[in-house]
Amino acid sequence: MLCMMSRFNCWLILLVMLNVLEITQSLNEKPALANCDSTTCVLPDCLCMSTNPPMGLHPEEIPQMVFITFDDAISDWMYPTYQRIFGNRTNPNGCDISMTFYVTHEGTNYQLVNEFFNRGNEIASHTVTHKNENPYWMNTTVDFWKIEAGRQREIINTYSNVPFDKIQGFRAPYLQTGGDATFTALQSLGMNFDSSLPSIKFMDPPIWPFTMDFGVTHDCVIAPCSNETHPGFWDVPMVALQSGENGSVCSMADSCLSNGNLTAREVFDYFMFNFERYNKTRAPFGIYQHIYWIVNDMAVLEGFLEFLDYLTALDYVYIVPVSKGIEWMRNPVTLAQMKEKDFFSCDPIDRVPCPTPQVCRYNESIPGGQRNMGSCIPCPAEYPWLENQRSVSTTPLFSPSIAAAKQPEIVADCVIAPYTNETHPGLWDIPMVVFQNGENGKVCSMPDFFRFPSDTILTASEIFDCFMFNFERYNNIRTPFVSKGIEWIKNPTTLAQMADNNIFDCDREPVPCSEPQVCYYPESVPGGEQSMGSCVPCPAEFPWLDV
Repeated sequence: MLCMMSRFNCWLILLVMLNVLEITQSLNEKPALANCDSTTCVLPDCLCMSTNPPMGLHPEEIPQMVFITFDDAISDWMYPTYQRIFGNRTNPNGCDISMTFYVTHEGTNYQLVNEFFNRGNEIASHTVTHKNENPYWMNTTVDFWKIEAGRQREIINTYSNVPFDKIQGFRAPYLQTGGDATFTALQSLGMNFDSSLPSIKFMDPPIWPFTMDFGVTHDCVIAPCSNETHPGFWDVPMVALQSGENGSVCSMADSCLSNGNLTAREVFDYFMFNFERYNKTRAPFGIYQHIYWIVNDMAVLEGFLEFLDYLTALDYVYIVPVSKGIEWMRNPVTLAQMKEKDFFSCDPIDRVPCPTPQVCRYNESIPGGQRNMGSCIPCPAEYPWLENQRSVSTTPLFSPSIAAAKQPEIVADCVIAPYTNETHPGLWDIPMVVFQNGENGKVCSMPDFFRFPSDTILTASEIFDCFMFNFERYNNIRTPFVSKGIEWIKNPTTLAQMADNNIFDCDREPVPCSEPQVCYYPESVPGGEQSMGSCVPCPAEFPWLDV
């Protein structure tokens, strides 16, 4: 049944299941702690699990790091919300706040991934398929995890141009790892940390991230459990949040509160309740979540933004990616010392280009059905998946839809003006007079379907020349060249007369967009997840043929 549900619904159900697992486990049961010897396990390469700051530092003299992370795809419809979250918020050193994105493949626009990375955010792997089948992720073979985690790392690097060695982190879908197989695979791939393992026994006071030199030494919430050591590999535990005193606990911040009737104040208080618990020891405060609950509920967005504003007003709080937090933990310094050695500085870094941004559309794909993705390089011949395709697409960079591909290619000896049809009085026919790709070139009804050589990347000059060639043909007899023309044709006037009666005046009243918002639907009549921008409150269902 799970495989037939939307990812959003499956995510909700699995989070509830996770919460039940966490709550029903005995909170008093002692985990099988390994004997981590702090005299031999020393920084920068080894750190024992602890509720105290590293190197014996006192909480009040070190920064309070906040790890804000988002799971799943980075899609266009999310962008306005992320813009509000980024805002102009800065850390005490004047650098922009930054976050970690665990990116899965389907639905991701890799041009946005490129932009988010260039803004100082961290990009991490969240697998290729993100299947809605929990048993699938219980796989305990190393090769399985090397393919899912490693292939997604390759896809991110290839299509967003984010440097390979900057993709260091991983989170398993639904927090379901394969135990030691997952960590062995990640370490063999050269990755640096995992943040998939929940902990509720060590939530007050919360534990710090640590290396797995002596294994996973906190509670195992989701089997299979890790029983081996992974020297130098970091565990960034997902220490549970709580909805309030004696309230429910959760590993993902978006699953503690009941959706639907929240107020911004309730959301703010929820984050504050948990922040104060962390602030006692200055362990990194993790806010692990999905963007869905923020996009879908204005109260959640407002409460979260208010909390961000509260954090950024504090002179000891730094909102940074996980990897930057690990960098600090490897060589911890006090707030005073950070004036000389600031691990969280925003020194200019080499921006990674998005050399040939384009949208790749596929009528068929290995996962099934139509797919599209934003890319920073020419589109691959097939929609990327677990197998590594090396060939480049031989179809146009912007592939036409099925309907558009059926547009007739009609060669016309002349251009004709719009006219009314006697069979349908008063109805205007606006002929799609064909465009031509230069003298003796091929023709098309839609200008974006010029049959240029399919593997050619066009220059701005070539595109300009193409439009000019067709414009000059129209200009000979002044036939409308896709313009506000019917009104003029009905009452034609000369240029001189237009000085007194200009049909093309820009006197139109603007129409308001009274309540702009993004509507997200995990299910829809046409099938699957859908989203749309709207100027009015979101309808209960994704609009379709039935009213």
